[in-house]
Amino acid sequence: MNNKISDFKLAEFVLKSACRERGEVFIDLPIFFEEEDRDAGGLFVGETKNVIHTIYKIVDMYLNSEKGANLFSSEDSKSNFLISLANMLRGIFYTENNLFKGIDELSLQNLYQKPLIWLLLKDLICPVFKVPLQNIKTVAGNTPYVDVARYYEKGELKVGEEDNYSFIFINEVDDHVVQNAFLLVEALKAYKLDVIGTIRAIFESELYSKFKGLLMLAFDSEEKVNEFITILIYITGINLLDFVPKKTANVISRLRKSAQAASTNSDRTSEFWFLGIIESMLEPIRGTDWGTYDTLEKYNKDFWDRIEKVKIEKVKKGEGPGIPFDELLRLKQDYTTGYKADPNKTLQSLLSSDRVW
Repeated sequence: MNNKISDFKLAEFVLKSACRERGEVFIDLPIFFEEEDRDAGGLFVGETKNVIHTIYKIVDMYLNSEKGANLFSSEDSKSNFLISLANMLRGIFYTENNLFKGIDELSLQNLYQKPLIWLLLKDLICPVFKVPLQNIKTVAGNTPYVDVARYYEKGELKVGEEDNYSFIFINEVDDHVVQNAFLLVEALKAYKLDVIGTIRAIFESELYSKFKGLLMLAFDSEEKVNEFITILIYITGINLLDFVPKKTANVISRLRKSAQAASTNSDRTSEFWFLGIIESMLEPIRGTDWGTYDTLEKYNKDFWDRIEKVKIEKVKKGEGPGIPFDELLRLKQDYTTGYKADPNKTLQSLLSSDRVW
């Protein structure tokens, strides 16, 4: 199966945005994963750990290829952009309080098992656009070779000697807001609806308030609703907020202002980039002193490298990739205390001297 950059929507959005800023033409290059295709032209991505790693490598390789040579004014600005991208993608794959645990086997499910998407289809999209409700099969798994979600028509793949039935593949990532946004788009494709036309019709009519109401029921904060809408904008490539009815258009200012508020939001440090503020947009408001960033970045990288090493060791011992919370605290200890803590003492005893009761 041939893949192109456009088969990975976040990578496509990032590169198209960068090309548009510099007045360059985006070229939808083919991408290859197998060693035998290294010299086939396009981008040779090679082996990757997961879909998020694949997205990062696609962007990185395009920017460092002849096609992306003119997209940044200096190597430093390109490097800083890639660091921002990596942090944003890490936020999708690893949530703040949980290390992602990929599933080892494919899981056959049905679309109704995704409550938000099922409600949007059953109560809004199918009645309005007069299409029958279909409980399409889904296959959940963890692969670096497919986007966050992708619809496969019947016969598009071979399963042994037989053609596949139609299904939506769902890549398991920790950010379910992002996953649901991708899944909605692929569900519309499975229902043979025009994706951009359908979503635009919802946004530019009174249906938008019902649409947003269902999102508010599904997610526990307005920030997550805004994140869902932002991902839809990335996937479709158009600014859907331009079509919001006037009486509900105040969401636009809230969504745009959230980029400013995000700089003080400790829960998602990369929200600035995630809401579409790319490197050239940030440049005018930046100071000239990168000293604090440069100082802290090496500790951040060292900490995550240590976590990856511990995960690899655990897998080798057959213990699984998860890391207990107390072990994470031990790893973090070197960066948060000014003295060498006794590794033989329990965390309870180490904390006792800092308590006030």
